[in-house]
Amino acid sequence: FKDKKEIFKYIIDIMGEKKLKYLEDIIKKQPGMDFFEFLEELYKRGLKFAKDHPRLNKIGNKLFSNSSNELFEEIMEINKNKSIDFFENLLEEGIEKNKIDSEVNIKLTAYLLTNINILIGELVYKESEFEMEDMEIVRSILYILKNGLKSNEGGGK
Repeated sequence: FKDKKEIFKYIIDIMGEKKLKYLEDIIKKQPGMDFFEFLEELYKRGLKFAKDHPRLNKIGNKLFSNSSNELFEEIMEINKNKSIDFFENLLEEGIEKNKIDSEVNIKLTAYLLTNINILIGELVYKESEFEMEDMEIVRSILYILKNGLKSNEGGGK
């Protein structure tokens, strides 16, 4: 390794591979799951991964604690593109199964979901001003995604 940055990137890569392996069984079950149920299960398993791998989690915390640094930006850029592709595929599948509104702009929504994913990571890993449990944060955000902001009173969406 040339410097600390390369070591850090290498560790993040290993962390990503381990986490993907950890999520493998949920990903295999995905075709039979509701879109939002699948997202919730991914987050639940991701949080369990963090608890089961405290040393790797500490590295993730260190990365998120300084989101303005160059290394954070570099790693996030690489992972953002992977995440956008992942969500695009999920959304396309959801539209095909009539579980996601066909009027949804797939590219924009995949980008939005990726950034929400980053936000959830920041809320969970950083000290949050929201006094909520990790899965409570996830469920609240997924509720908004699923149901929107509009009230159902007086005729609904």
